[in-house]
Amino acid sequence: MDADGAVVQRFPPREGNWTLRASLDDLACISSDSGRCTTLLVMDLSTGKALLPTEDVVAGVLMYASCGRAARTSSLKVFRLDAQLICKVLALGNGASRWRQVQSPPPMVSHWNKITSSSVVTLNGALYFMSQDHYDVLSFDLDNETWKVIPGPPAGIVGTKKSISLADLNGTLCMARKVHPLVADIWLLTDTDSNSWIKAYSIPVDLFADFVVPLRRHVSVGNCSSTPPMTTDQSYCYKYTILVRANA
Repeated sequence: MDADGAVVQRFPPREGNWTLRASLDDLACISSDSGRCTTLLVMDLSTGKALLPTEDVVAGVLMYASCGRAARTSSLKVFRLDAQLICKVLALGNGASRWRQVQSPPPMVSHWNKITSSSVVTLNGALYFMSQDHYDVLSFDLDNETWKVIPGPPAGIVGTKKSISLADLNGTLCMARKVHPLVADIWLLTDTDSNSWIKAYSIPVDLFADFVVPLRRHVSVGNCSSTPPMTTDQSYCYKYTILVRANA
């Protein structure tokens, strides 16, 4: 399905209840949780074929599963993190490749929840996660397979931790924060070395919005330029769709 909600391609159903954990280009990382174990699968959506040698069954519950491409080596890797914070990586494209245990994340990594915005973002050779307090961001470098804590933008949210989400906004890590019942701020991580954030937008949201997720979708509005203005003023042309999940 594209950002307009149109169905692009359908695949035959698989037995069990499957959840989309992450995606990268034409790849989708999905899992099925039976309670006692989790089945992990990486699919090439362009061909409908599975890329892992077999469906990977992991004892217990997986907090996170994703796939990404290392920036320096261009190696395609599959990532998984279980509830005991055991982190493993598998390099695709090598028939003899096996899961390798790598550095565990700081205990502050947020627990994944398919209902809220706590998910993983793959961007520029790294994976990004929210911290448990939802103020900082954790990154996992796919080249050196190490973790880093990135201080988040200035604090200030209302409601619950679900009011915050991470996304890839045209090649930049983006954090959306609901700072007022009717306003959400959109922050961009402009420099991963200095951990610099800028507030690019302040947008109006529905009173009952649960969380806001910017999508990479160009919208032609009047004579808007192709580059979104970096401003908190409400008078700019909206270039991105804002997905709002209402409270149940």
